[in-house]
Amino acid sequence: MTVPVNLLPWREQLRQRHRRAFVRSLFATAALALAIVVLVAQHLREDIHEQQTNNALLRSELARVAASIQEIGRLQQRERDIAERLVVLQQLQEGRSNQARIFETVARAVPADVQLRALRGRGQSLEVAGIAVAHKAVAQLMRSLTSEGMRPSLHNIAAVAAEEAEMPAADAFLLTLEPAADAKAMAQPEWSE
Repeated sequence: MTVPVNLLPWREQLRQRHRRAFVRSLFATAALALAIVVLVAQHLREDIHEQQTNNALLRSELARVAASIQEIGRLQQRERDIAERLVVLQQLQEGRSNQARIFETVARAVPADVQLRALRGRGQSLEVAGIAVAHKAVAQLMRSLTSEGMRPSLHNIAAVAAEEAEMPAADAFLLTLEPAADAKAMAQPEWSE
C-alpha cells in the first residue's frame, strides 16, 4: 500500500492561512455590520425620542392655542352680548328721552284754564285726558303742542257737569300726542273728532 505523500506541504499551509484570513475577515465584517446596526439603531432611537419630544411640545402648544381660541370665542360672544345690551340700553334711553321730552313739552304747553286728569304712555305716543274751560282752551293747547314739535290728535271732546269738573261749564277732552316725524307733520297736525 502506498501512502499518499503530500509533496507540497506549503499548499496545505497556504489553504489554512487563507481559511484563517477568511474567518478573520468574516468576523471583522460581522463585527463591523453589528457595529453599524447598533449605531443605526442608536441613531434611530435618538431620532424617535427627539420626534416624541417635538410631538409633546406640539401637543402642549396646540392645547394652549385651542384654549386661546376658546377664550377668544367666549370673548367674542361676550362682546356680542354687550353690544346687544348696549343697543337695548340705547333704545331704552332714546325711548326714555322721547317720553321725558313729551312730558316736558306737555307741561310747558298746558294753558292756565286746562286741567290734565290722566297721562298714559303708549310706545312713542302719549294719551292725554283733561278738562278745559272752553273749546278755545283745547285749541290753544293743541296749537302750543304743535309749535313744540308734537303732533296732537283730538279723539273726543264733550261737556261735563260742573260738580265733576271742579270748574264752571267745562269740556272733557282726550287727545293723543306723538313726536312730529318731520317739519310737514309739525306744520299740519292731524285733527280728528
